[in-house]
Amino acid sequence: MNHYLEYKKRNDLEKKILKYDDSDLKDILIRNKNLIKEFSSLSSSEIDKKIKNINNTTITNLLINNIDISEINSELDKINKYEIKDIVKENFPLDEPRELQLETISKIYDAIEKGYKYIILEAVSGYGKSLIAATLSNIYSEEKSYFLTTTNQLANQYFYDFKKYDFVKMNPRSSFSCKKTPMKCSAYLCKYSKCRYYKYSDFNKDFDKPLSCEYLYSLKEILKSNSIICTYDFFINENFYHSNYFNTRKLLICDEAHNLDEKISESISLKINPKQFTEDMKLNIKKELQHINQNNDYYFYLLKFRTNYKNRLNNVKKGSALYIKLKKRIDDISKFMDNFKNNENMTFEVDSDNYWIFKPLKINKMADDSLLSYGDVSIFMSSSIFDLENFAFDLGIDKNKIYSIRVPNIFDLSKHKVEISPNFDMSGEPIETGTAEDCLPTIKKILKKHKHEKGVIHTFNYEQMKYIVSNIKNNRFITHDSENREKILENFKTSDKPLVLVSPSMNEGIDIPGDLCRFQIIFKLPYLPYENTWINKRKNLYEDGKEWYDYKMLTKLIQSYGRGIRFEEDYCKTYILDNRLFDKINEDLEDKEIIPKYFINSIENLNQNIE
Repeated sequence: MNHYLEYKKRNDLEKKILKYDDSDLKDILIRNKNLIKEFSSLSSSEIDKKIKNINNTTITNLLINNIDISEINSELDKINKYEIKDIVKENFPLDEPRELQLETISKIYDAIEKGYKYIILEAVSGYGKSLIAATLSNIYSEEKSYFLTTTNQLANQYFYDFKKYDFVKMNPRSSFSCKKTPMKCSAYLCKYSKCRYYKYSDFNKDFDKPLSCEYLYSLKEILKSNSIICTYDFFINENFYHSNYFNTRKLLICDEAHNLDEKISESISLKINPKQFTEDMKLNIKKELQHINQNNDYYFYLLKFRTNYKNRLNNVKKGSALYIKLKKRIDDISKFMDNFKNNENMTFEVDSDNYWIFKPLKINKMADDSLLSYGDVSIFMSSSIFDLENFAFDLGIDKNKIYSIRVPNIFDLSKHKVEISPNFDMSGEPIETGTAEDCLPTIKKILKKHKHEKGVIHTFNYEQMKYIVSNIKNNRFITHDSENREKILENFKTSDKPLVLVSPSMNEGIDIPGDLCRFQIIFKLPYLPYENTWINKRKNLYEDGKEWYDYKMLTKLIQSYGRGIRFEEDYCKTYILDNRLFDKINEDLEDKEIIPKYFINSIENLNQNIE
C-alpha cells in the first residue's frame, strides 16, 4: 500500500469537505446510512443523536471511513459550497489568506452566531491558528477578547505580530516595581497595607499616574484595549488568588488548549516553604515528608500551616511587611482549602527548591471560576486534542455543547518525513537500562548526515539531555536550564552556525521555521513521568486510565513533530528512536483511529514494522 497516495487522496477530500456546511454533510451521511453498519437501521433523529454520542469522531471521518470517496465527491458536487463570509475577509489581518483559513474562520463565526459556547479548532502546527484568533478578535472588537498562551515568549510573539490590530500584552506582577518598597510588585502589599499608591489606583476613578501603583495603572490602561494577550499562569492565578479586575468578554481564545487541565492545576497550586516552620512547629522535615507520603493526609498539613501562620500573626506588628505577607498566606491557604476540601482531590510533591506543592486533581469547577466564565464563547485551539470526551470531562463542560472543527493537513508530506528506529525499545529509563548507550551511534550518524543544518534533539528530561551532551562530544550542541530557556533559544535562532538544540522542553510553544530546524530527533516517546503522584491519581479518574496516559503521550509527540515544519514550502526530517510507536500505531489503526492520518502517512518505514 502506498501510504502517501492514500494520505493525499484522503486529505484532498477532507479539504473539499470543509467547504460544505455540516447540515449538508449530515444529509449525505443519512442518505448513505446503509453503508454504515451501526447506522443502517436508525432514523434520521436517531442518527443525529448517535453522532453526538460517538467519542473522538466527526461527520467528516464517518463519511471518509465508510463511504467510497468517489461517491462522496459525486454527492458534494450536487450541493452548494460553504459560503465564506464577507466579514471574515474584511477582518483577516494579512493581504493573502489561504482559502482554507477563510473557510475555517467562517465556520467558527457561524458557530458563534448560532450560540455555541465552546468551540474546538484542531489544526496542524503551522496552519495559522494565531491568524484565525486575530481575525475573530477583529470581528468582535467592540465586545472584546482575551487571548491566552502557554508561555511569555509566545505571548510576546503574538503581541509583536498583531499589535497594529489593537492587541496588547499584559505582563505579570513581577514585571513591575513597587513604589512603596524596593521589592517587585506583590499582591499582598497592595491588598493589606495602607499604601497611598494603591489608594490612588481606584478602578472606579481616573488614575493619577505619578501617585498610582505601577501595576494597577498598567492593568487599567490595558483593560481599555479590545484584545488582551497574556499567559494562562498569570490570568488564572490572578483570578483565583488576587483581587479580580477582569470582566467577562465576548471571546476567550485558548492557545495550545490540549494543556488546559495541567495549566489550571499548576496555576492554582499552593506552594509553601516548610523551612519557615521548622522552629515554630517543631517540624522535622524528613520525618514529616515520610508521614505525608505514607498517609496522603494533605489537608491536615494545610490546617497545621494555616494555624501556624495565624499564631505568628498575633506576634507581629500590624501593618508591617511581615504582617501583610502572613495575612495573604492565610487567605491563600483558606481559598485553596475551601475549593479542595479532601485529600482525594489533592496531590503533594516537593520541587527542586524543596518547596512543598499542594496540587489540585480535579479542576472542572475551577476551570469555570478562574477561566471559562471570562468568555461568553471559549475557543480552544490545538494541533492535538484527540480525546474530546475526556477534554470536556476535565473542564466540566457538556460535550454536546462543543462545536468541533478538525482541519486537514495543509503540508506536503514528502517534505516532512518520519523515520522510526526499529532497534530501540525505550520503555523504562533508557540510561539505567543501557538503551541510551545503544542509541549514541545512531544519533552520531544523524548528526553527520545533517552536519550543515540546524536541528533539535527532544529529550524526556534534563538527565537524558545531560547524558547525550556528555557522551557525544559535539561543539554544535547547545543546551539550557529552567532559568535561561528563552535566552538560549534566542541564541540558537540568531546564530549562523549549524547548532543542535538539545532540550526537554521545546516540544511546543516555539516557532523555528525554515533553516532554523531541518531535522529533529525524538529521543524517547514523551510519556508523562509514571512515578508522579498527580499523573497516577489523574489516571484513576478515567474509565480507561491507560488510554488517557497514551493520549497525553501522543499529544506531546505530535506537538514535537510539528516544530519542524511551519509553512507550506518548509521541510524537515524527524527521527524517532523508540520502536514502541509501531505498536501504538497498530492499536490505533485497528480500533481508535485518533492519531492524525497525516502523521501516520509521513512515516517512511511503516509497512515493514506493523502488522
